[in-house]
Amino acid sequence: MKKEVIIIGIIFFMLLISGIISAEKIGIDINNNYVPGDNIRFKITLYDDYNKIINKDVGFIIKNYYKEVITSGNAKSGEDINFKLPENSERGLWEISAKHNDIEQVIRFNVLELERAEIKIEGSNLIITNVGNVPYGKSMQITIQENKETILVPLGFGETKTIRLTAPAGNYEVRVNDGTQKEDIVFSGVSLTGNVIGVENPRGNNILNQYNIFFFNEYPMVSMFLVVLVLVILIIIGLKIYHGYF
Repeated sequence: MKKEVIIIGIIFFMLLISGIISAEKIGIDINNNYVPGDNIRFKITLYDDYNKIINKDVGFIIKNYYKEVITSGNAKSGEDINFKLPENSERGLWEISAKHNDIEQVIRFNVLELERAEIKIEGSNLIITNVGNVPYGKSMQITIQENKETILVPLGFGETKTIRLTAPAGNYEVRVNDGTQKEDIVFSGVSLTGNVIGVENPRGNNILNQYNIFFFNEYPMVSMFLVVLVLVILIIIGLKIYHGYF
């Protein structure tokens, strides 16, 4: 009888100890808003029923707006976790879910829109790539020595455009600014050739302070309609002149 009481007491004590150290809830500490490229620092903490921290590992998953798993792993309870948002992260609500045994916690944070382009020079070509999470449509100022040109650069998600820079043969300082940075992006010693200082598309059409080439490239159907409309008007005028109406 005494042995049975002792065994029951031991079992009760083990259950009591187990209950004391078992996790009752999970806390996730994170800010509300981020933009692509930000470093997210968050903390996952396990608590017992007395609200004391339990030092155990906890699994986590980060999902994007489309519920795709971006990253996952394990972390120590109460320790900071760092995660860098991809540059092209979709805007909208993202979520972090943490799970330990049968306890799970989900918290959401917001990824804001980011209109940003990566700008670089290769040879005499200015290469512009949309690395944001929304369509890019900034007016870009390009300065070659003291000559300034402004062009419109519409880019879809992940799209890249190449613009040729021209100038009489020599090495030049090229500055680029689309208004998203405080200071110009400076490229020194850029080797250029050409008859005049200017900006061209890859086919060699000069676009000094003009947007017509970008318009025709971006809206071919509208451009074709306008061309046909002009031709029809010219034909009508020609016929009227021919028949003596004018």
